[in-house]
Amino acid sequence: MITANTVADYFLALANEVEEPLTNMKLNKLVYYAQAWHLAIFSTPLFTDEIEAWVHGPVVRSVYDLYRRFKWTPINIETQPSEKIRQQFGSDQQDILDDIVEIYFPDTAYALEQLTRSEDPWIFARVGLAPYEASTNVITWESMKTYYARKLKKVS
Repeated sequence: MITANTVADYFLALANEVEEPLTNMKLNKLVYYAQAWHLAIFSTPLFTDEIEAWVHGPVVRSVYDLYRRFKWTPINIETQPSEKIRQQFGSDQQDILDDIVEIYFPDTAYALEQLTRSEDPWIFARVGLAPYEASTNVITWESMKTYYARKLKKVS
């Protein structure tokens, strides 16, 4: 079964291979976008882990907790080769991951934070909260699916 940590493992392995280390913040945003676009395109989740609307954008708690010791610095761990991890995904899932890498990987953690915080799923999950108020509110699959499917229709 695919988990958010499996998706994170893939992005970390790829980052190691291209020598572009990821921070926990950026990793969580990439995992978020993989889930969001998978929901928009296939109407099913890529993984079942919940995504919370934290102050600095969407976060999968299990991914965050695993790498929290790195704080804001790049995650420096040994990984399996990305191709080996990639084999755990179906071809449609691999296509989504390729798109996420192409579109979002070049952006900084800060740029991805700003982008996710400007989009409806994060905004709706934080209704009634002050901008820097801590939250464990869940960003719903339905809000991700609806928002990103609308974005998809605009480009097609």
